[in-house]
Amino acid sequence: MSGRFWIQTVPDEHALIALDVHRPGAPREVGRVSLGPGHWPHWISLEPDGRRIVVTGYRATRHRVIVVKLDPNTGALALDTRFGAGGDGPGVSFDRQVWPHGPTGPGDPHGAVFSRDPGGRGP
Repeated sequence: MSGRFWIQTVPDEHALIALDVHRPGAPREVGRVSLGPGHWPHWISLEPDGRRIVVTGYRATRHRVIVVKLDPNTGALALDTRFGAGGDGPGVSFDRQVWPHGPTGPGDPHGAVFSRDPGGRGP
């Protein structure tokens, strides 16, 4: 929940949606972002300032962390292309066999969250 917006994963649609719930009896979709075919978003967490959402999941999202931008005034959603603009899909891939600590196979990020900078310097 961010202000009057409920953000929901919709795995079957490979998307996140934003619902305006200021009238709980009549929620209205105001934003949607598709992560692409095969993505199955599951876990989301809102940045403390309410402007970005971290996404992890299953299928094509299983070894990936994606960041989605949220417009706190309108509920519009969009991929944050500044995060992991590597060209192999949205976000950052953890699909690798070898890491600095050894050959342990792909990483399965889950339960990702944002935190505040204790020095107050911002993101």
